[in-house]
Amino acid sequence: MKNYHIALFINTASRGAFATFASGVSWGLYTQGIRKIDLLYYNGPEENHYARYAPGVKFKKLKGGRGIFIIFALRQYLIKKKPDYIISAPIHVNLLSLLVRWSSKKIRKATKFIITHHHPMLPSYKNSRKDNIWLAKLMYKYASASFGVTENAVMDAVINTRIDINKTRVIPNILIPFEMEKKDIAGHPWLNKKDFFVFITVSRLVKLKNIPLLIKAFNQIDRPHAKLLIIGDGEMKPAIKKLVKQYNLTEKIQLCGFVVDPRQYMAKADCFVLASNEEGFGQVITEAMSIGLPVISTDAKGGGPKSVLENGKWGILTPAGNKICLANAMNKMLNPNTNQYYRTLSTKRSKDFSSNAIGPKLIDFLKTYE
Repeated sequence: MKNYHIALFINTASRGAFATFASGVSWGLYTQGIRKIDLLYYNGPEENHYARYAPGVKFKKLKGGRGIFIIFALRQYLIKKKPDYIISAPIHVNLLSLLVRWSSKKIRKATKFIITHHHPMLPSYKNSRKDNIWLAKLMYKYASASFGVTENAVMDAVINTRIDINKTRVIPNILIPFEMEKKDIAGHPWLNKKDFFVFITVSRLVKLKNIPLLIKAFNQIDRPHAKLLIIGDGEMKPAIKKLVKQYNLTEKIQLCGFVVDPRQYMAKADCFVLASNEEGFGQVITEAMSIGLPVISTDAKGGGPKSVLENGKWGILTPAGNKICLANAMNKMLNPNTNQYYRTLSTKRSKDFSSNAIGPKLIDFLKTYE
């Protein structure tokens, strides 16, 4: 097989959904024998999050700040390095990439430009200046090809940006390999006591993730020894702490802050719960499944959880925003037999998102545009 030179272009390499996406792609490529992988980014520090990428990935921070001047740095890189493909995400990064493609016939000849779709545009991006859907409608047709993480994301892009449906494909997010660290970084006492049943969620603490719904649902479950750990950080942290106190749940709910690899915590919990209003894919669901954790999720706008769980085949799917249904699902998962049943399903389903499962699909897609 040809040893492709592939550039991954994202906004920040250190943390977040698109760093996770890029690291998963790097593993998918690596398991298929690709060794020339460059990671291009322009925002954020060089953190130890890099350990999550495949071996040998080379990191290059593009100069130019966060604005349109980045296109000059990207243009210089592409002229000098001439990668076979550049794969970009999210919308505003796709646009920067396509502006460079449009600017140079020489670059267009040397490199194929692959843009990616992660979320239906209209719910969250309708009024966004940065992730501008009107510019996407204008520019996306200039991509060499594209892929989306769910069928919903792909069809939304086809409808709203007029990309060629014959030049796009569904390629789910790839799970990053995980090994439990020898040292016990998951040192929370609740995770080491068998008489506790620990629900866990991993999420940015922002409005779209609807942590208040989860807290209200948790307040209605029956088991007195149930606990809830919330991993993540964000602008709603003070309001969430206030709500926990308001419901007198400070002894049952704790906020753990940001964790580099939350699977170190999830591996010791009893059930994963996601209460989001919107999820383009829901990578954290597949991460929970990869360590055999049973999953409950809302049927969030964007269709990610519905796609991953296949309408509730692999975990419990509840209506978005419905406190009663979410509480009922959590009560159901307290039953040991039910819990074990969904643990088995999680382990089985997670294999569909491994680098060995998705990597060949990614390579097959790229070969189409050699």
